[in-house]
Amino acid sequence: MDVPEVNQSWVEGWETGDIGFHRSGVHPVLKKHYEWLLAGRSPSKVFVPLCGKSVDMKWLYDQGHEIVGIEGAETAVQQFFDESKILFKISSIEDGLLKLYQSEDGRIRLYVGNYYNMPSTGESNFPAIWDRGSLEAIDIKEREKYVDVMTSLMSPGSRCLAEVVNRDDNRGPPFFITEEGMSNLFKGYSVKYLDKEEPVKGMPSFLKGFFLYSIERKE
Repeated sequence: MDVPEVNQSWVEGWETGDIGFHRSGVHPVLKKHYEWLLAGRSPSKVFVPLCGKSVDMKWLYDQGHEIVGIEGAETAVQQFFDESKILFKISSIEDGLLKLYQSEDGRIRLYVGNYYNMPSTGESNFPAIWDRGSLEAIDIKEREKYVDVMTSLMSPGSRCLAEVVNRDDNRGPPFFITEEGMSNLFKGYSVKYLDKEEPVKGMPSFLKGFFLYSIERKE
């Protein structure tokens, strides 16, 4: 399975069970800003990059939406379907570059493999994207490439919620991104600081919480 080098530690974390970044409940800022993200579109199609086994996907699915994710760690995708008790089927696409786990009703499609191969799946025109800690996990030198893929999947009027870590050093991952940095990455898009979240109990002391940004492609 083709997994980008920047995600190797992520994959190893899933394989060893070192997944302190995983939330057991639906993310509160997603619930809080759900109406903005979906913009009244119901049902809609939501893209979740580096999705892990996020329970946010099951929650969005239960709201009636179509969910598409991509993940480098196959273990995470297997656990998502097992723990959500959703029946699924598996297929190989792009000559084995990607593996697709798909719910029987087709409304959840999680691809396993290299994020940068996402455009080759034919998935596109996402009205909504939920980036919870994905952009911040990408190596700094890969950010522009990451954003290029994301924006290629957006359509006029598309909206994205992106959560990035607040920390007081330049180490990572996860990497801190300033508001100016977000605007520079998404040139031509409307980028706004939307919200913040205080540190979660058990979080390492160098993490000061999270910032939430809204990103919107203009009509």
